[in-house]
Amino acid sequence: MERELYSIELIRLIKELNERCSGFFIEQFYEISSGTFRMKLSNSGKKINIVFKIPYYASELASFATREDATNYAIGARKRICGFKILRMSLYNNDRIIIIDIEKGELQRHIIFEMFGKGNMIITNGEMVAEMVYYSHDFSDRSVKPKSRYDAPKNNAIDPFDSQSVSKFISKIASSNGKLGAIISKNIAIGSRYVEQILNDSGIDPKMKTQEVNNELLAHIDESLHRAMTTLLFNGKVIVYEKDNVPIDLSLIPLGRYIGQNDVKSKEFDSIDKALSYIYSATLQNAEKAAEDPKVIALKESIMKQQANIESAIFESERAKAAGALILARANDINLIIGSVNSSKSATEKSITAPLGIRVISIDKKSKIIKIEIDEI
Repeated sequence: MERELYSIELIRLIKELNERCSGFFIEQFYEISSGTFRMKLSNSGKKINIVFKIPYYASELASFATREDATNYAIGARKRICGFKILRMSLYNNDRIIIIDIEKGELQRHIIFEMFGKGNMIITNGEMVAEMVYYSHDFSDRSVKPKSRYDAPKNNAIDPFDSQSVSKFISKIASSNGKLGAIISKNIAIGSRYVEQILNDSGIDPKMKTQEVNNELLAHIDESLHRAMTTLLFNGKVIVYEKDNVPIDLSLIPLGRYIGQNDVKSKEFDSIDKALSYIYSATLQNAEKAAEDPKVIALKESIMKQQANIESAIFESERAKAAGALILARANDINLIIGSVNSSKSATEKSITAPLGIRVISIDKKSKIIKIEIDEI
């Protein structure tokens, strides 16, 4: 299962990770694979590992994939963040941006993970000027590259926990033009699937046109959203949906779309971090099982054989090109040897004086073959 986390899911996740990681020191940093990073944290003898896979998730993991060599990005990041203490983890600009504030003595830095689009990891100084960037970008309204000040994308979404702003927006929603669920999703940072489910659970059609909403219904929507926020962030179980023992989805509330699907099972967890850890571990185990499948092994062997054949063909091609270039460069000298052989009835490899860098190996006049060896230039 790989999908970007919704804003409300990230809010709950970062709340959990902040409580667990604040006060820990960054002992080591690894780039496990492209876009996947591991931070090894320690504090008073206790060690934990947090894995970030941009733009999909962050989670404390007990088991994870490893990598022997250190990438250039990992080496650069280690110089800038290892030994630093984590002060706090939070979401930046009320958006899907994780920001980790760190310090070492009087030196302060920020580690930023963008959990949308292609995803990104940025390390900035205390003034939010980027020192390292995983992906450099130039957008119309901002630049993400070293030595540039980090600016988050513009985000006008309403904080779902700002009850006054939410109530104010809902009270004026009738003046909007569109479907109720879509308008709420666009303007309040919850996530379209959660808005749709909250409205359905409250007996409200998400596809209802906003112009059809009366004052009584507005009050009902406002109450439903506020009640749901408490469940989503604090009280609700986190549900992982599985099909054939493979995680396919995650949710903070039961999703109606899976009701009646007998081949879809669910597991409940007390925290979103534990749910994500389970998903990662299950995905890793399924990948390992797939790697042991005879068909997969045979396919890998076939691919490796084809790659070896291609590499051999490329090598021979390059070798032939080099030999051709060498022959062309010594064409005049080779013609002299041929002339000497043709002008002598008893020519042998020892009787022919070859130019410097060329040796006559054998002469077969009957077959009209002269074997020579040319030193590389």
